[in-house]
Amino acid sequence: MKELILSDCIVVGFVNYGESDRIVKLFSSERGLLSAIAKRVRNHKHKWAGILEIGQTLEVRLSPPKNDLWLLLSVQEVQSTASLRKDLLKLSTMQYCCEVTGALSVPEDPNPKLHGLLSHTIKTLADLSSPGSAVLNGFAAKALAISGHHPQLKTCTFCGEKIGSSRLFHSSLGSMVHEHCVEKHPKAQVHHLFFAPKNWASDVYNLLHQPMVSYWESNLAMLKKNKRSSTWLLTEMIEHTVERAIRSRSLLETLYP
Repeated sequence: MKELILSDCIVVGFVNYGESDRIVKLFSSERGLLSAIAKRVRNHKHKWAGILEIGQTLEVRLSPPKNDLWLLLSVQEVQSTASLRKDLLKLSTMQYCCEVTGALSVPEDPNPKLHGLLSHTIKTLADLSSPGSAVLNGFAAKALAISGHHPQLKTCTFCGEKIGSSRLFHSSLGSMVHEHCVEKHPKAQVHHLFFAPKNWASDVYNLLHQPMVSYWESNLAMLKKNKRSSTWLLTEMIEHTVERAIRSRSLLETLYP
């Protein structure tokens, strides 16, 4: 296999390895999610120091993989996120979007729409004011839909009928459900149910079908119950889908309700 050159890689995650190496997760429109090792990059004198950070857009040259890990041969910065790192809310939002993208991606399976969504979101974070909670939910809803896990907001999973006035969201199923249907299904995992705010389902549906800039500073109606918040229902859906926690959520929970 020949060396691979990619011009639009976004760093969506990394793990420090050994004393000075770093394994980075790169997401490109052409090749999808790749894992690559950067040797000795954690040495502060290394020429790539400070470049292999989450959210950075890079042009990279890679050597064919060994044990599923590509080797980074060269890196050039295409789009810096330095300005975002001065704003905690913007930085945390970018990290969340990158982590969600990595979690929903299949290794080496191109998903140009998801790449486009992430790239556009990072650029918009740099250009506009601090985002409202609608941006988190809009990104999550769009990323889920693009990845084939479309939230079911108009009909009940159990009966297939229109949801009507029901406000129950089942985060494990990713669906609005009727209360009477839940009562008929004793194994419906009621601990995944949440009584959402009025119009929450229609608001999220609208986020799916509107450009992000149209609701950039908006906040979705929020409801808290038993230490859970409706702000994170779609994140819970993602966590059930990928079967692991979205770690960047913890900091954002201190910034959003």
